[in-house]
Amino acid sequence: MSLTGIWSADMFDGVPRGIIGGGEQTFPTTQKFATPSNVMCFPVLQSISETSDQTSARCFVAEYVDGGVKHTGNFVGIVASKCTSITWALYCKNCFASALRVIVYL
Repeated sequence: MSLTGIWSADMFDGVPRGIIGGGEQTFPTTQKFATPSNVMCFPVLQSISETSDQTSARCFVAEYVDGGVKHTGNFVGIVASKCTSITWALYCKNCFASALRVIVYL
């Protein structure tokens, strides 16, 4: 397996997501590939701004489609040989946070 390229971008185009005072939410964003791609994908938590003492943030892959089969969960990263879409997610509890999407083309 060889590396043919790498791509990275802010998960939400530079706009932090978050909750102020006593709340939590998961923010998803879906990315589609023009053709099925052989990829390794993982998110990277970039920053957290606390709004309380009970702050929590987590980024993950919530869903991906590989070879026409949909996989859902809380994946730290995925490897797929015929990926057509991936749903990235950022969970925030009492904070603002930002994350990156990283795709390694194999």
